[in-house]
Amino acid sequence: MTRRTVWNVIALSALVMTLVVAFAPVSATVQALPPRPTPVPTPTLATVSSSQDKGGFLELQASVLYADDWTYVQWQDAAGGWHTVDGWQGTAEADGGVVWWVSAADLGKGPFRWCVADRYGGAPLAVSAAFNLPDRAGQRVVVKLQP
Repeated sequence: MTRRTVWNVIALSALVMTLVVAFAPVSATVQALPPRPTPVPTPTLATVSSSQDKGGFLELQASVLYADDWTYVQWQDAAGGWHTVDGWQGTAEADGGVVWWVSAADLGKGPFRWCVADRYGGAPLAVSAAFNLPDRAGQRVVVKLQP
């Protein structure tokens, strides 16, 4: 056999093996996974911590508030400056009210005030009179704000 014939036989054999592998039927069949039940979250009752059950509430009642109005509470320092409370700000409910939780550690502190702006970071459109937080556990301080 000549050298050229040997290379032709090798090339032809490689081509045939490639075609056999490419077009051979897949013998392994894919089987569907067995059905598994979907886990349902178990509802848990929220527990009230001992510090939480001794706190109070701070409520804003405004006669006119729009859906995008931003409400926030500010505290006054000894020099008379007002500072926004990070946790007590957001949009009002549909009825124009806002309620915030007051921890037991903050009962009786003051003075504070409610502010309403047309958007987050906007200038105050309305500001309440100064008030103190609830004095005792379970008490609700209601601040009414008129435009």
